[in-house]
Amino acid sequence: MKIDEYMIANKDNLTIEGLCEKFNVSIPTVYRHLQMNKLKVKKEKNISRMEEIRKLRNEGKTYQEIGDAFGISRQRAEQIAKGHN
Repeated sequence: MKIDEYMIANKDNLTIEGLCEKFNVSIPTVYRHLQMNKLKVKKEKNISRMEEIRKLRNEGKTYQEIGDAFGISRQRAEQIAKGHN
């Protein structure tokens, strides 16, 4: 089953970590697929997103690149990276 099919079939029970592990993809990839399918994950899993955004920033990615990967604005990516949740 492809990631999009799985997400739609299991929309009430999605976790970012579970999707990353099951399909061997990165957190930004999961967020891209979530956005494409207009799905959301449980709010308590946003800690992983924050950690991944900070990691990408430390690796030298721009706020625009990070925002594009997560489907958020450049400004929001900067706020999250700086700890302004």
